[in-house]
Amino acid sequence: MSPEGVARIVCELPLEAKLADAIEAALADPKTNVLFVEFHTRIDSESCEVDQILAGDPLIDRLRSLLRRMEQGPKPVVALIFESIGGLQLEIALACHTRFTTGQPVELGFPWLEYGLMPLLGGTQRLPRLCGIGFAARMLLMGERLTASEAASSGLVGLKDDRLPEAALEWAKAHPEPRQPWDEIAQELSPAYSQSSSNRLLFEKVYLKLRRRVTPEEAAPTAILRCLQDGLERSIDAGIRLEAEQWSVVRRSLSTLNRVNTLHVAKQKAIERIAHQTRTVSCIGVLGAGLMGTGIAYTAARAGCEVVLVDNSQAALDRSVERARKIAQQDAHFGRLKNVTPTFLDRIHRTLEIGSLARCDFVVEAIFERASLKKAMLADIAALADPQAVLASNTTTLPISELASACIHPERFLGMHFFAPVDRMKLIEIVVGEKTAPETTERALAVAKALDKAPVIVRDGPGFFTSRVVAAYLQEALFMLREGVFPWLIDNAAQNAGMILGPLTVADLTSLDLLTDIFASLAVHRRGTARYAAESIMIVKEFTSRSRLGKKSGAGIYNYNSSQERLDWPELSCVFAPATDQPDPHEIEQRLFVIQTIEALHAMREGIIQDPAMADLASVLGWSYPAHRGGVISYIDFVERAEFQRMRVGLQRKFGERFALPGT
Repeated sequence: MSPEGVARIVCELPLEAKLADAIEAALADPKTNVLFVEFHTRIDSESCEVDQILAGDPLIDRLRSLLRRMEQGPKPVVALIFESIGGLQLEIALACHTRFTTGQPVELGFPWLEYGLMPLLGGTQRLPRLCGIGFAARMLLMGERLTASEAASSGLVGLKDDRLPEAALEWAKAHPEPRQPWDEIAQELSPAYSQSSSNRLLFEKVYLKLRRRVTPEEAAPTAILRCLQDGLERSIDAGIRLEAEQWSVVRRSLSTLNRVNTLHVAKQKAIERIAHQTRTVSCIGVLGAGLMGTGIAYTAARAGCEVVLVDNSQAALDRSVERARKIAQQDAHFGRLKNVTPTFLDRIHRTLEIGSLARCDFVVEAIFERASLKKAMLADIAALADPQAVLASNTTTLPISELASACIHPERFLGMHFFAPVDRMKLIEIVVGEKTAPETTERALAVAKALDKAPVIVRDGPGFFTSRVVAAYLQEALFMLREGVFPWLIDNAAQNAGMILGPLTVADLTSLDLLTDIFASLAVHRRGTARYAAESIMIVKEFTSRSRLGKKSGAGIYNYNSSQERLDWPELSCVFAPATDQPDPHEIEQRLFVIQTIEALHAMREGIIQDPAMADLASVLGWSYPAHRGGVISYIDFVERAEFQRMRVGLQRKFGERFALPGT
């Protein structure tokens, strides 16, 4: 076989009709003996792919049938994978007779679960038949990405050196008329037959694991699981038809529409604000080497910025070094350091000298949440900083305009609210004070772009947007605790509704002493549900007065053992007597979710945030609000407006005026 008989077809995103044309032409050309399909990706490929899928591109249906013709044809088709691929490209690669990749950092995955989408070119059928149900479930239902070595161990790819075309040609010579395994034996004889006793047991485990991660309201995971269970007891063609049927249901589901609107449409809208930013930030200063300061410094260094990290404690700086190293190790393990120089941590210059911040063109203060301390340090920084430098505070709740009074140039000051862990959380809340200049906001957006964050711009106010809504959520849980509701019942109701962590677990993680400061700050201004913050402080003090500060002290609302596992605190009943009749979990869920929406509506009425889509995005990215519900504002339509009003009125009658609509 001569190299002249090889058709080399390039598969790029977004997929175009010329790809299908090239495959059809090669299959029909009598001079072509082998097809090589080479895969190349783009930086924005995931976004383009989602747009193409949602648009109902007729090319998808054409490719679905063409891939079956390709794999059943007499010509060997080899996938050459030079870089990480996923989604539609991976589905096309699965239809090739074999796949080769290099030993370079290459990953395979389906990134679509975030958007409530699912495979639609036969991926739910080919993947488990090639690498087994276990690997397929990890990728399709858990969103995991396989490294090249993992994919090779599962039989999904062959690992070669950089001479992939030569290896592919040798394989094609040895397999002149290849057939896919599912076209050679009946499915009931396949290791991937879903009705075998071992696979039925495996599906039970997959189902239980899935239900711990997502709620039954999520259409895509449920559809994928059905494709795996029902499709893998049928022929490949029947399984592919089932997948297409399930996709038609998923694309119209409310959970998918909400995920797409928030995590794709709204997120792209936020990112568009920084897409055309041409400003650059050469040196970022960070004051405070704690958890947040280290996270900001690490993320900036990873993005290629020089960083000056200042703290008045050498011990804190030393701990920061170790923390940054651990984050880097985790990033390396999960493949997050591609195109990042191995010595990027050397960009972080740690020092005890606050004067070192003078050379920075953007400085972020990230110290304790105390107004007097922050104002004193901001005054010091403002006195020594370059006159053109921008100063920002990573405060959680303190009004930016009040902090700005400590700065010589308040017009060059604003809030930059990062979220922990900073290295992974995509959201940044940019808080514009009364005197913040537009140029200052633009420079903050440039930082957001440099750090690869999705920015949401809000006006100044106590708690801004995210912190005040989260505080309302935690406050409602504390009120239930005071009423004698079991803590695990509260947390379980929240998690069963889609929250990653229950509110009382979040309170312990936040630390109850810090939570006291947050409620105290909000109580001063008494906006929205913060009118009841003084009551929340009294509840929290029942714990802090007993030196129960949260998980960090091993004791908070819960106890924590040496393995940091959460346990009941037996003496809680002596503080808050258990209610004789515990509430229905559905009522608990309603209280926790309705109060978040009420507080978000307060913030919108006050002009803190104006765009409902940005409010939804902030809730999903900021505190992991269930994306399938759309967000704090979309929740009204998720449960339907009439039902929301019925729930809200009932809660108002039973629990008080905090459930009243703003302005009533």
